[in-house]
Amino acid sequence: MGYSIVLRRSRGSVYHATNDSLKTVEVYNLSHIRFEHDLSVYNRVINDWILWFGGAIWTPHNISQVHSRGLQTENALKYVVNKNLEFKLGVNGSYTLATTMSSYIPNDGSIGKQIPYTPRFMAQSNIGFKWKDIYLNYNHTYTGVRYITTDESYGLKEYTLGNIQLLYAKDVQGHILQLTAQCNNVWNSEYVVVNARPMRASIGWWD
Repeated sequence: MGYSIVLRRSRGSVYHATNDSLKTVEVYNLSHIRFEHDLSVYNRVINDWILWFGGAIWTPHNISQVHSRGLQTENALKYVVNKNLEFKLGVNGSYTLATTMSSYIPNDGSIGKQIPYTPRFMAQSNIGFKWKDIYLNYNHTYTGVRYITTDESYGLKEYTLGNIQLLYAKDVQGHILQLTAQCNNVWNSEYVVVNARPMRASIGWWD
C-alpha cells in the first residue's frame, strides 16, 4: 500500500487580488486500486473584475471589488482487473461564492449579490472502463443557477447534461491510430449557457 499527502498554502497578490488558499492532495495505492483526492479552499478579494454583457454585441462591465471564496474537490478511483481491463470513476465538485463588495454604479443593488454567470454549485462525474484498446466513458455534469443581472433579479435555470465518449487507440508501427465517437446531451436536456441562446439537443459525431 502506498500513501502520500501534499499540503500547500499560498498568500500573495495576483492580478490585483489578495489571495489566501489551502490545497491538499491525497493518493492511496493498493494492489489493484488507486484513489486520488484533491481539495482546494480559497478566499480572494479582487479589484476591477471585468464582466462581459450582451447578445449580438458584447460590452465590458467593471465591478469595483469582488469577494470570491469557495472550495473545489476532485476525486478519482481506478480499479485494474488485469492487463486488459480496468474501471474508472471520478467525482468533482465546486462551491463558489463570488459577491460584489463595491460598485462604480451607485445604488445598482449589487452589493452582497452573486456576480453574473458564476454558479454557486457545479458538479461532474465520470464512469468508464478500458478493455484492451477501447475506452468507453459516461460523463454527467450539473450547473447551478446563474444570475445574468448584478442584483440577482433574473437568472438562468440550473441544468444537467449527460455525454458519452468512445475511444479506440492502436499503436501501428510506432504510429498511434485513434478513432473517437461522442454523443453530447444524450438525455436531450433543455438548457441555456448564454441568455437568449438555447442550446442544441442531442448531437453526436466521430472522427
